[in-house]
Amino acid sequence: MATVRKILTIVLFVLMLIVMVIGLVSCDCDNASYNQTQVKKNENTGEVTYTIRGVELHVVEIDGCEYLIGIGQAGYAGYGFLTHKGNCKYCEERRRNNTNKD
Repeated sequence: MATVRKILTIVLFVLMLIVMVIGLVSCDCDNASYNQTQVKKNENTGEVTYTIRGVELHVVEIDGCEYLIGIGQAGYAGYGFLTHKGNCKYCEERRRNNTNKD
């Protein structure tokens, strides 16, 4: 009984070690091109596309505000999002006008 327990403990330890090694080796997080922001400008339209960690970001104007549209991919599934830019030039102008009125 004690020898079976020792064998199971050794097998479990070896399996855990293999999983840890695979996890460390398979991570490609140090890839310089993945970590850097890439900027592409379309010469015809003037649209700028930012690629950050595999996600493409486009800046669009909707009703006088700037928004970021993100398009990404994880395996076979794609995903996207839309968010207010936060520092868009129109909102900054509105904030300045509101503070001048007070």
